[in-house]
Amino acid sequence: MEIKGTKDINKSQYKFRIPISSLNVNVSVYNIVGSVISRGFPSMRNIHKCSDDSRTPVSKPSWCDTCNRTVDESELVKGYEVGKNEYVYVTKEEVDDIKAEFASENMKIIGFTKLETPIRPRDVMGTYVLLPPEAKLKKETKDAELNKKYYALLADKLLKDDVYIVGKVFTVKGENFVVITGSNEPNGPMLVMYALYYQDELRTTERCGYKTPALEPKELELMSKLVDKGITTPDYAMVGSELKEVFNDLVKSRNVDEIPKENGAKAVIPEDKAIEDTVSELERALDSA
Repeated sequence: MEIKGTKDINKSQYKFRIPISSLNVNVSVYNIVGSVISRGFPSMRNIHKCSDDSRTPVSKPSWCDTCNRTVDESELVKGYEVGKNEYVYVTKEEVDDIKAEFASENMKIIGFTKLETPIRPRDVMGTYVLLPPEAKLKKETKDAELNKKYYALLADKLLKDDVYIVGKVFTVKGENFVVITGSNEPNGPMLVMYALYYQDELRTTERCGYKTPALEPKELELMSKLVDKGITTPDYAMVGSELKEVFNDLVKSRNVDEIPKENGAKAVIPEDKAIEDTVSELERALDSA
């Protein structure tokens, strides 16, 4: 018996071209971690143009509080809120024109670079596998095989020289700030894309009001020893979901429609232990590590 709901990662989300000078490398995007990336237009409100020339935001069903009635879709315009009860009005055609302008570019390369510092996990919005699309029609076979060669050459170069392509990918949903590089895989080099947050989107200690407290030399020394003692070299390829494994075992142990009996025992929640001081707690942790 298997647990349902596992996400299908074999379906590509979208495709785009990586322009290398006059050469285009076609890739299909597959989501392997994180959520679906999207940098679309800000949320728009439906605005009713009332008979007294005032403007009233409405929601579904389209009820206008000013006119005290349900309004027809033809009476609505799209508005972007720039301040409290202040809207800038745009048309669907204007939004579609902007989307078409960027979608036609597909990808804009900002540059090829060797990153001076590694990509931080906090910067990554999603990680994606890029693969060359397969030919759907017989007449497309030759072009698809040639594209596979371009793909392999690009992945090999980026991997060997540790080079990253920095750019923006445009889709019907919006734009994504990305870096693309090569990854060493059993079947040969593969392209991997990291979708990044813009720096002004990230929560910093300054923005969230956090300030590091004063740290004593003894505290720093003990914490350093504690961390060093636990440093290992795990085989990440062998790491899986323990929670899912345990739950799978539970599901497999049951017959279909079998209702477990209530145990009646309640979990004992221990009382909070008073922390004496930082140094003694660190020393205790170090001794038990």
